[in-house]
Amino acid sequence: MVTDPLDFHLAVERAEQLPRPLTESIFRRFYAEFGLEEGKTARADWRILAWSGEALVGHVGIVERTITVGGNPYEVGGIAALVVQAEWRGRGLGRALMLCVEDVLHDETAAAYGHLICEPDRVGFYAGLGWQEIGAPMVFTAWDGQQITIGHRIMILPIRGEPWPDGPIDANGLMW
Repeated sequence: MVTDPLDFHLAVERAEQLPRPLTESIFRRFYAEFGLEEGKTARADWRILAWSGEALVGHVGIVERTITVGGNPYEVGGIAALVVQAEWRGRGLGRALMLCVEDVLHDETAAAYGHLICEPDRVGFYAGLGWQEIGAPMVFTAWDGQQITIGHRIMILPIRGEPWPDGPIDANGLMW
């Protein structure tokens, strides 16, 4: 049982430096919540891990990618699998993870924007952190090569003060 909502610490890690058993644990425990399987989504370049003692209680991944918007290239940090263990929800951990995402995108990447897709009931959470819903459709390539278009609940966070460009979005690869 969690008694102190601040009894956690965040670790920012380059994904390729994580031990394979930890990466497998992340997929089993967190990606499964979204019905995702390893190898069917883009591999994260960064992982922000939330620990309470030695227990992993939260995770968010960042995929660095050059996408195209209206035919022009833009660097983004795609946000993958923000998940907080059930007993930690409502205690500020998701917010802390997303604020850390913003810092990583600004300080460690060339991303002009953070970019995510979320469920309708999560839009308010992200909007409260400065994320903006955009109306353009986005095309991803599925793991089997099929093109998938998503036309709603796409949100961005300007990292370098640039306004979001107009036009259709091509993720140029797998969904994050």
